[in-house]
Amino acid sequence: MAITVPLTTARREWPTRVPIGSNSQAMCEQPLSVSLERVIKIERTGYDVGEVRRIINYLMGGDFA
Repeated sequence: MAITVPLTTARREWPTRVPIGSNSQAMCEQPLSVSLERVIKIERTGYDVGEVRRIINYLMGGDFA
């Protein structure tokens, strides 16, 4: 299993949204789990996902560091 975060172009000023590129936001409030068997393609985008990881960690009960 892998935890994924969907992207959207609907802009919201929520603390759980992280800007990705110029038009998208990661919706950290809606994490999804998917089977690795369903993953057919991986694209390395070069975006820094540190903020996404920090928010997901907090939502799962970790520190907001």
